[in-house]
Amino acid sequence: MRRIVILLTAALLEFVLVASPASAQVVPVDPGSTAAGRPIWGTGQNLPPLTANTPYFVGPGFATEVEAYYDSGKALRQQAEIATAAFDWVKRWIANECGGNPRSCKATVVFDVDETLLSNYEFYKGTDFTFDQEGWNAFNESCRSTPIVPVRRLYTRLRTAGIRVVIMTGRAETTRPWTQACLEQHGITGWDRLILRAPDETGLSADAYKSGERAALQRDGYRIVASIGDQVSDMSSGSLRGGFLLPNAMYLIP
Repeated sequence: MRRIVILLTAALLEFVLVASPASAQVVPVDPGSTAAGRPIWGTGQNLPPLTANTPYFVGPGFATEVEAYYDSGKALRQQAEIATAAFDWVKRWIANECGGNPRSCKATVVFDVDETLLSNYEFYKGTDFTFDQEGWNAFNESCRSTPIVPVRRLYTRLRTAGIRVVIMTGRAETTRPWTQACLEQHGITGWDRLILRAPDETGLSADAYKSGERAALQRDGYRIVASIGDQVSDMSSGSLRGGFLLPNAMYLIP
């Protein structure tokens, strides 16, 4: 299976030396110009380079390796490492920038849904890691996805600490009833906002859609400390302080 080459700009290196997460397994990644100099941390991604600009699904050719990665528990361990690093970094940032009081500065963390709060691994495993929209809709409408426990724990810890949480997904607005129901069924509740893609945003790339929504949140007074997601497009093109990139060996959406 291919491994990405992790690149590091001089400016990003300077930031990381000051503020990088403690976990030795979590490393800084530089996906290119879209990150706009903001730090992103992640683990090894078994995908094309993070600078790829077209959607990618791993397909059946690497199915055995992808299944071994998830079924062995390695994916879960790396998800836990990222979640821990994210909590520690956000906590330090709030101590330094908000005097330890997140509500006073409207500190906010944004979460993606698919392959972040919820896992669709069993769906993709059943389709040889290709995408089928009709099958995906049926899978998720019936809430056959499963919670990614370390990320759900991170979400709960942040909420308990008084940090605002916003869930932002590329799912269409028409899926709101069953998306919300499935999140709640898996114990993911109490968000400040649940943002889904509106009809007039259908033609936008994931990067343009999500960065635009983050900018709108900031105009509404949300101070976005971090974004947690499995795609660079969950945290690229600004309007946040830092990003935490979860492993996804199945697909890439720019």
